[in-house]
Amino acid sequence: MKKAIAAGYIWPGRYTEGQSVYEPWYAQEYPQEVIDSPDDEVILEPNKNYTLVIDYPLDNPAKFNVETGKNGMTRREFANFSTQAYRKVYESPEVYGVWGHEIYDLTIHTLYIDENTITLGVDS
Repeated sequence: MKKAIAAGYIWPGRYTEGQSVYEPWYAQEYPQEVIDSPDDEVILEPNKNYTLVIDYPLDNPAKFNVETGKNGMTRREFANFSTQAYRKVYESPEVYGVWGHEIYDLTIHTLYIDENTITLGVDS
């Protein structure tokens, strides 16, 4: 069964490692969601291996191994990981067949977990 987890709002082209996944405007407009979904909440179980599949906006999906470690992975740690993965993809756009959007156009908003595979909900 596929499980959806809120990622916050991660902009791979603008995200700086360690920053909040909620921009200041978002926290002001939707304070309860920020309180209910903090950056340091563990969203991926401890001691698990996942495959992160990045398929948008790509003709050839990219796959990355995600190891959660003994403490699991927090929303902020996942933001760091997924941002680095997207940047690697955009370093070789011809390999992955990047089309239609620059990295600065993308916003990751949801993780979809199906057994050991993570796909992303991405808006542009």
